[in-house]
Amino acid sequence: DLGKSADEMKVRIETYKTEKLLAYAEKCKELYEEAETKVADYSTQVKDLKWSEKLGAKGKELKGELAGYTEQLAQLKQQYTLYTDKLTAMGIDLSAYGL
Repeated sequence: DLGKSADEMKVRIETYKTEKLLAYAEKCKELYEEAETKVADYSTQVKDLKWSEKLGAKGKELKGELAGYTEQLAQLKQQYTLYTDKLTAMGIDLSAYGL
Protein backbone atom coordinates (compact mmCIF):
# COMPACT_ATOMS: atom_id res chain seq x y z
CA ASP A 1 0.00 0.00 0.00
CA LEU A 2 3.02 2.32 -0.10
CA GLY A 3 1.93 3.74 -3.44
CA LYS A 4 -1.45 4.88 -2.16
CA SER A 5 -2.19 8.46 -1.19
CA ALA A 6 -3.17 9.44 2.33
CA ASP A 7 -6.73 10.10 1.18
CA GLU A 8 -6.99 6.64 -0.40
CA MET A 9 -5.65 5.08 2.78
CA LYS A 10 -8.07 7.01 4.99
CA VAL A 11 -11.00 5.68 2.97
CA ARG A 12 -9.69 2.11 3.16
CA ILE A 13 -8.97 2.08 6.89
CA GLU A 14 -12.48 3.29 7.70
CA THR A 15 -13.65 -0.25 6.93
CA TYR A 16 -10.93 -2.03 8.94
CA LYS A 17 -11.70 -3.72 12.23
CA THR A 18 -9.48 -3.18 15.27
CA GLU A 19 -7.51 -6.41 14.77
CA LYS A 20 -6.66 -5.55 11.18
CA LEU A 21 -5.62 -2.01 12.12
CA LEU A 22 -3.39 -3.34 14.89
CA ALA A 23 -1.80 -5.88 12.54
CA TYR A 24 -1.12 -3.24 9.88
CA ALA A 25 0.24 -0.77 12.44
CA GLU A 26 2.59 -3.40 13.86
CA LYS A 27 3.78 -4.39 10.36
CA CYS A 28 4.32 -0.72 9.43
CA LYS A 29 6.35 -0.21 12.58
CA GLU A 30 8.47 -3.27 11.79
CA LEU A 31 9.06 -2.21 8.18
CA TYR A 32 9.83 1.35 9.29
CA GLU A 33 12.51 0.12 11.68
CA GLU A 34 14.05 -2.04 8.94
CA ALA A 35 14.06 0.85 6.46
CA GLU A 36 15.48 3.17 9.12
CA THR A 37 18.40 0.78 9.60
CA LYS A 38 19.01 0.66 5.86
CA VAL A 39 18.93 4.45 5.61
CA ALA A 40 21.50 4.67 8.39
CA ASP A 41 23.69 2.05 6.68
CA TYR A 42 23.53 3.73 3.27
CA SER A 43 24.10 7.15 4.83
CA THR A 44 27.26 5.85 6.48
CA GLN A 45 28.44 4.25 3.24
CA VAL A 46 27.90 7.49 1.30
CA LYS A 47 29.59 9.52 4.02
CA ASP A 48 32.59 7.18 4.02
CA LEU A 49 33.14 7.44 0.26
CA LYS A 50 36.06 9.45 -1.00
CA TRP A 51 35.08 12.66 -2.71
CA SER A 52 35.89 11.25 -6.14
CA GLU A 53 33.86 8.08 -5.45
CA LYS A 54 30.81 10.13 -4.50
CA LEU A 55 30.67 11.45 -8.05
CA GLY A 56 31.20 8.05 -9.66
CA ALA A 57 28.95 5.08 -10.33
CA LYS A 58 29.29 3.70 -6.81
CA GLY A 59 28.28 7.00 -5.25
CA LYS A 60 25.30 7.39 -7.58
CA GLU A 61 24.16 3.85 -6.84
CA LEU A 62 24.40 4.32 -3.07
CA LYS A 63 22.67 7.69 -3.23
CA GLY A 64 19.88 6.15 -5.32
CA GLU A 65 19.37 3.37 -2.78
CA LEU A 66 19.43 5.92 0.02
CA ALA A 67 16.81 8.06 -1.72
CA GLY A 68 14.57 5.03 -2.23
CA TYR A 69 14.70 3.99 1.40
CA THR A 70 14.23 7.58 2.56
CA GLU A 71 11.04 7.81 0.48
CA GLN A 72 9.89 4.46 1.85
CA LEU A 73 10.43 5.77 5.39
CA ALA A 74 8.24 8.78 4.72
CA GLN A 75 5.46 6.64 3.27
CA LEU A 76 5.61 4.12 6.12
CA LYS A 77 5.50 6.90 8.69
CA GLN A 78 2.44 8.40 6.99
CA GLN A 79 0.63 5.06 6.93
CA TYR A 80 1.58 4.25 10.52
CA THR A 81 0.20 7.60 11.62
CA LEU A 82 -3.07 6.94 9.79
CA TYR A 83 -3.44 3.54 11.46
CA THR A 84 -2.57 4.77 14.94
CA ASP A 85 -4.78 7.86 14.61
CA LYS A 86 -7.73 5.62 13.71
CA LEU A 87 -6.97 3.26 16.60
CA THR A 88 -6.73 6.18 19.01
CA ALA A 89 -10.05 7.52 17.74
CA MET A 90 -11.52 4.08 18.47
CA GLY A 91 -10.32 4.41 22.08
CA ILE A 92 -7.50 1.86 21.79
CA ASP A 93 -4.55 2.28 24.18
CA LEU A 94 -1.61 2.01 21.78
CA SER A 95 0.92 1.50 24.57
CA ALA A 96 -0.80 -1.77 25.47
CA TYR A 97 0.25 -3.06 22.05
CA GLY A 98 3.73 -1.56 21.97
CA LEU A 99 2.78 1.04 19.39
